[in-house]
Amino acid sequence: MFTPKGLCRFVCCSMLLCCVMFLEACNGRSDEPCTEAELESVTDPSPFSTIVNTVMPVLDWVYPDPSCHPDHYTITIFDEDVASWPNDHISDPPVPVFEGRTVADETNFSIPPSAGLLPGETYFVDVRSHTAEGRGDHFHIWWFSTGPTCSSGSPLLPPTLLYPPDGETMYFPHTINLEWDNQMSCWPPGDFYLEISTTEDFAAPVWYGVTRHLEFIWISDGPPMFSDCTRYYWRVRADPAGGGVGPYSETRSFVLSLAESLCPYVLDEPVIPVPSIPIARLIAAANCRSGPTTEYPVLDILVEGAQLPIHGRNRAGDSWLVEDANINQSCWVHGSMVEVIGDTSLVMIIDPMPPGIVLPTETSVPPYNCAQYNANTCEVNNHPCLWTGNVCVNK
Repeated sequence: MFTPKGLCRFVCCSMLLCCVMFLEACNGRSDEPCTEAELESVTDPSPFSTIVNTVMPVLDWVYPDPSCHPDHYTITIFDEDVASWPNDHISDPPVPVFEGRTVADETNFSIPPSAGLLPGETYFVDVRSHTAEGRGDHFHIWWFSTGPTCSSGSPLLPPTLLYPPDGETMYFPHTINLEWDNQMSCWPPGDFYLEISTTEDFAAPVWYGVTRHLEFIWISDGPPMFSDCTRYYWRVRADPAGGGVGPYSETRSFVLSLAESLCPYVLDEPVIPVPSIPIARLIAAANCRSGPTTEYPVLDILVEGAQLPIHGRNRAGDSWLVEDANINQSCWVHGSMVEVIGDTSLVMIIDPMPPGIVLPTETSVPPYNCAQYNANTCEVNNHPCLWTGNVCVNK
């Protein structure tokens, strides 16, 4: 006794002229198994991009080639979007939360309780066709969210932001990826509302809208909607159906680098400007002489904290020629008495005249009235004075 399938095979083999017509009436495909090279991706998945009010939905799909059939199908379920893997922030392949297979070439699969799917979550499904030789290509990952849908009166909880960490610099030339998690055991009836702004009060929105995913991926091959080296703030809230405002998540920020380079001018740490001319800052009171050694006379006494531009260095590299506004000329201070600020790589080496030689163009420094100082102020003032014989005199 023939089964309907066997009858169809018999009629088709016996009456070649009617074979195509009878195949159409017999499930529309051949009973021949596919080779590995013939395997195709499945199509028309269900449930597709929707919410199902169960954690054990029945998955359905279609195998598009009627000329052969796979031996079986494998079903892999993830709790994160693996369609864009590998990604910059995922170092290892995603780990599936469930793996199963059909018993034959059936194009449906009932998710068992052992899958451990949770309510209020989004799952991503990969179904692949197999033969005894190997497996075929995967379908572009599809997703569904487990219900139930939150009732209109149920409290909505704020989502938890997952990626990127707060303040992170994202080096994606054409992609921005934001991820969060649903903290409820149900799915918000209005999905999730995402806001991205250049200000922390979200007064300057860049992007906003409703999304059912637990992530936002922005990809562009054209002019960027987001600017290079700019800080953006983002937050997400559960969106109640019929309007209203759900509870917002925390606010996080990220810096976008379209050129995959550092963006130092958006860092929160203060940037200390480097002067174009290096500066010698006195760490203690020090003599400033007409030359770089103690053989040269003292021209001024520099006070602690004074900052003087550096115009040269001696060949030994232990003294700096600085510009002293008190005496309206340059003088030499020992390097151990100053802290250098700025780049000194371009400072010239200067060889001073030997001590005791006065150039014809050099004018002598007029003596200061040291007699006006007492014993306590004579040698601590900013002039070359010396206390001797109970009087303050010029050095």
